Amino acid sequence: MNDGRIEFRYYNPRCGYVVESFSNTNIQAALTSIKARAGNDVIMNTVTHYPSPVPPRSPQEGTGKR
Repeated sequence: MNDGRIEFRYYNPRCGYVVESFSNTNIQAALTSIKARAGNDVIMNTVTHYPSPVPPRSPQEGTGKR
C-alpha cells in the first residue's frame, strides 16, 4: 500500500480532532509518525486508503504491434 494516499482521522486530548493525509507511504510508517508527534494517547477514529489512479493504457499495448 505504498501508492496513493492514506487519510487518518484521530483524537488527541491536547489538540482535539485532527485529520492528516500521507502520500506514498505505508500505514505503519504513518502511524509511527503521528504517534511521535502527537503522543501515545492518540485515539484513531478512521483510516482511509485512496489508491492512486491507474495510468491509461496505450492503444498499442497488448496488440503485439510496435
